[in-house]
Amino acid sequence: MEKKEVIGRLSAMLNALNTISVSGKANVLNLGGCIALTEEIIQGLSKEEEEKKEEPKEEEK
Repeated sequence: MEKKEVIGRLSAMLNALNTISVSGKANVLNLGGCIALTEEIIQGLSKEEEEKKEEPKEEEK
């Protein structure tokens, strides 16, 4: 599975998590933690992808 596909699937999962209604502090915290972790993973993968795109430009100089 390519990185773009992983990012796409994680984004779909994040969208699904954002639609879940919960009640109770513990459930809210668990859902919030899942959303935060998923967002961090997506950001890390996206940043890594951007850095790879920029590397050839630096080598050309």
